[in-house]
Amino acid sequence: MRRNGYDSYHGRSRVRTFLKVLIVLLLVVLAVAVGALLWLEPYIDYSANGIKINLPFFQQKEPAPATGPGGGDHAGAHTHTGTGGGLPGDSAAQFRPL
Repeated sequence: MRRNGYDSYHGRSRVRTFLKVLIVLLLVVLAVAVGALLWLEPYIDYSANGIKINLPFFQQKEPAPATGPGGGDHAGAHTHTGTGGGLPGDSAAQFRPL
């Protein structure tokens, strides 16, 4: 329909399409950030020096102490020095001392 030489419909607005895409993109980024925060919560340490994330798969493993042929008092003994597994939801890993 024409009124005074102008069509009433001018097609889709590029600005409106761009804003819709931008809003969807920001919502996806927000959802990923909230999900990452919830998943990483057991591994985040808050201290006076700042925030530190201790992921178990980025930790360097300590080399096992070398024992001689006799093996000493602890031959074949395994000692656990971890924090209780470090799994999400593990209460021992959440309340370890700083």
